[in-house]
Amino acid sequence: MNLASSNNSSNNHPTVCALCNNPPSIPCPTCQDLLYCSAACQTADAPIHKQVCASFNGVSPPPQPAESEGKHVLGVLFPVDSEAAKLVWVRIGGFRDEESGISFQEAEVSAFFGNDQVITPESIHSERNRVRNRDTRSMLEIWHVAGKSGLSENACIVSLAGLNSGITPDDDERRPFHDWKGPVLVLFMTRSTGFMVDPGAYRDCQLQDFRDAVDFVVDYGNQGHEKRMKEALQSLGRKALDDDVSNGEGVGEAVNVEKEADNETNSVKPVERRKSQTPPPTSFVIEMEG
Repeated sequence: MNLASSNNSSNNHPTVCALCNNPPSIPCPTCQDLLYCSAACQTADAPIHKQVCASFNGVSPPPQPAESEGKHVLGVLFPVDSEAAKLVWVRIGGFRDEESGISFQEAEVSAFFGNDQVITPESIHSERNRVRNRDTRSMLEIWHVAGKSGLSENACIVSLAGLNSGITPDDDERRPFHDWKGPVLVLFMTRSTGFMVDPGAYRDCQLQDFRDAVDFVVDYGNQGHEKRMKEALQSLGRKALDDDVSNGEGVGEAVNVEKEADNETNSVKPVERRKSQTPPPTSFVIEMEG
């Protein structure tokens, strides 16, 4: 299945370098879908990109449910007990509001969290890649388990933090800022133009989406961005950040605020990372090649 063309959208092909936002000119020689401005950026991105590069366009077709049962979209699962990310088909249901005539979609994610009635996953949304100082290709919907003791640390995200480029320059052992517990599932959506106008729709993961997802889970909780944006906005005569900007969820007006701050700083600057810590003591799944 060729996922690069499955969405039939001009937004599928990147318009900037996957790593640094410069105009791209070099395609990945294997997949031909992700673009870079230089061999240096391509090399720097290789540890992350190779997880999906060879296998991305060869995934099996989605399950074919009855028409009344909705559809499936391709998401990314960061397993709790594996260092490799996985592509997964996620069933999408929903309902139609009779009064407004608007259809709302709902992702059925419980299977990826063990169908445990005690564990209720929560979602975070973001439209901004803070690591690359750019909008994400899709709106990210990140499903995770919050505030649950006893769950193991997410080994996949810890491993990706050690591979990720452009976040931390010097640490011997790179670690994510947030202590993700249990599995983490990322889905991708079109941007909403208004909850009661166009609430957005789920769509298949693309290669640029995968990079955005990795950057988010590794960088979420990085307080260095708040400091950077405060300084930039102060120089513009703006007041302190709103809560929805500073807490890491970049959606709606928060994105506009971040863009203004990013334009002021005018570059992607490394931020100071937390020192390494000693870490504390699983639908349809398609293993990616590592």
